[in-house]
Amino acid sequence: MSDFIQLYGGDCEDITHEIYQLKRLIERSEAANDVVSNILLDLAKFLEPYKLAFAELYKLLCIALTLPVSFATCERIVSLH
Repeated sequence: MSDFIQLYGGDCEDITHEIYQLKRLIERSEAANDVVSNILLDLAKFLEPYKLAFAELYKLLCIALTLPVSFATCERIVSLH
């Protein structure tokens, strides 16, 4: 995970603190029990209102959500040539 964070210019220390706070937020949020089901997209939707408080985590989560599409597009382009 730290390789992913460093590759995309994230701050490992900030991520560590944000993950700790996110766990506490989820524990305290009744809505989180219905929304967050270990799926990245659900987590991103849940975090969107808090994206300023979880800036590093939200940024890397958005990158992780878009990577599969990017890789699939590259593979398709390469296979066409």
